[in-house]
Amino acid sequence: MQNTRVLLWFLAITTLLLVACGSSTSGSGSSNSTVSVPNYNSAPPSSGIGSIRVLDLPTGAVTDFDENYNMALLGVDQVAFRLVNNTEALIGSRPGSLGNTNDEPYRVVTLNAYYLSVTEITQSQWQALSGNSPWTALGPSAAVGAVVNDPQLPAVGMTANEAIADIATYNGTLTGFEIDLPSQEQWEAACRGGSSTPYGWGTDESVATIGLYAIVQETRPNIGVQLVGQRLRNNYGFFDMHGNAAELVQGTGSGGTAILRGGSWSDIVLHSRSGNRQYIDPDVPHAIIGLRLVLRQTL
Repeated sequence: MQNTRVLLWFLAITTLLLVACGSSTSGSGSSNSTVSVPNYNSAPPSSGIGSIRVLDLPTGAVTDFDENYNMALLGVDQVAFRLVNNTEALIGSRPGSLGNTNDEPYRVVTLNAYYLSVTEITQSQWQALSGNSPWTALGPSAAVGAVVNDPQLPAVGMTANEAIADIATYNGTLTGFEIDLPSQEQWEAACRGGSSTPYGWGTDESVATIGLYAIVQETRPNIGVQLVGQRLRNNYGFFDMHGNAAELVQGTGSGGTAILRGGSWSDIVLHSRSGNRQYIDPDVPHAIIGLRLVLRQTL
């Protein structure tokens, strides 16, 4: 009987303690709760055959390679695309964070795997794709730079509407594949390269660090676009996602404006943030406007 009373006493005390702790924990959680942001953007490009796809522009042939493909082997009229795996990507910018504006909604998106060109489309690639060279109309100047023509410079000077029309025309020559401008979400996930910081490399805005990755106003060697792929690639294997040429993406802004991502050689680094957008009349050519492409299989 005594043992029974001791056991009942122990159970009663334990129950009271559990109730008290539960109330305390609940109250603390409701008053001090914070929303933790999961580490999205963690899916890297895949490895193995098919990590890289090379599109031969004159023939439309697509060849698969692994992640060790040597970009030096790429022909001047070929484009290398890197695969980004299925991923949940955290994009936009946190309200109140560095440079945040109201057109940078902070959210998680689910993306199916896609192929994005490793560099900005070059002049030689654009000529093979479209048959035209809009940068020649710009001409060397104090606003454009002394060097306008080079096969490895980014193709610039096209209007957004011209670019869309040329891409559509080229797709009419392809079988089993098509090219397109990336969606805003595809572009930003690739630009971040796994980061949730303002820049793919982190938060450091020292000229020394920026200069490793980006051609912007603070780090450009001279006026105008520079040869592609001369700075470090990001963690997903893409070059020049920040700066050099500002890149056209799908969609339109207010009043039907075209949307540019990544900033350019003419912009300060703040305007090259992963979440930043710029807007331009879709019928106006400009020395900062370039593009990067996605490659999709249609069969």
